[in-house]
Amino acid sequence: MRIVLTGGGTGGHVFPLIAIARELRRQLPNAELRFIGPAAFGADALERESVVVRGIIAGKLPRYPTPRLLLELLKIPAGFIIAFWELYWFMPDVVFGKGGYGMVPVVTVAWLFRIPIVIHESDAVTGLSTRICARFAKEVLLSFPATTALPRLVEKRAHIVGNPVRKTLTQGNPQRAQQRFHLALKPVVLVLGGSQGAEELNSLMVQIAPQLATESEVIHQTGARVADRFAREIALVLEPYPDTLRFYHVVPFLDEAALADAYAVATVVVSRAGAGSIFELALTGLPTIFLPLKSAAAHHQERNAAILADLGAALTLSGANLAPHLLLGSVEHLLKDAAAREVFRTRFRAFAKPDAAADIAATTIRLGQRRS
Repeated sequence: MRIVLTGGGTGGHVFPLIAIARELRRQLPNAELRFIGPAAFGADALERESVVVRGIIAGKLPRYPTPRLLLELLKIPAGFIIAFWELYWFMPDVVFGKGGYGMVPVVTVAWLFRIPIVIHESDAVTGLSTRICARFAKEVLLSFPATTALPRLVEKRAHIVGNPVRKTLTQGNPQRAQQRFHLALKPVVLVLGGSQGAEELNSLMVQIAPQLATESEVIHQTGARVADRFAREIALVLEPYPDTLRFYHVVPFLDEAALADAYAVATVVVSRAGAGSIFELALTGLPTIFLPLKSAAAHHQERNAAILADLGAALTLSGANLAPHLLLGSVEHLLKDAAAREVFRTRFRAFAKPDAAADIAATTIRLGQRRS
């Protein structure tokens, strides 16, 4: 069976695709897997899973007026032409779209070829690309209950499966983490800004770094683009506090093995509220403070985090509550209160969907077999 995977070009799309690719291989070892989409991020990771990568140009309409608008408009027809070419010569049995602007040309052309389509929405607010592509899909799979902005025409084809997660992230080792990050024996606060970093979160952490590095140890994924600058800022702010810099570990990006070890050793997590991070953390059950990204499209991170807060599965700081002293107080509360951590751990794990990747792979294979 030939299967095409497609989606946008960030870690929030690529990492779930890796989980799905592994499940497709497990359930259908001889499947031919090909990714067609923006290949700027994660192409090498997909290729390591024996997925053939075919990069295309994909236009992304900016949410605000910008000089890039004309360039993005020119990319749109180019993306459709390249998608047509790639699908015509490969002619898959089924297409799986993981969301993001990169899947629009591929899904649309697949519909023209009458190829069955499965799409998945990660967030609690349906993105524009999903709303467009859902009309062409045989199956629409969702991560969150009560997902909003879903076209009424496709609601009957929608099913909640959760967000696919790489299960290896639960196989970290605390002793290996201690060696990898050169940790002492203090409680560990893991800070995750996403695969591309998060400027606001990084700024907040600079302001509370002296207190955190005194009371605990910090592993902070900053994003590769700002890692060097952030490391200099941390060194400067910790300079008046002797022997604290060695307790603040700045890392540009945590690959799969490093992230698994970081999860294994963490006591508390501070994270953005993207769906990928939420479902990974739910699988681990780690007590988490979510800081939703205000600029996220349709405020989907705020909606994601609100669902968990309503369930009592995590803490959320946003808007007027997103202040350094409140973040510090929340972290210190969780570090000191083992009973509170256990309550969050139990509720968060109950929210997890560990079989999401398997369920998505099974649905994709079933539709592909109908065409074969």
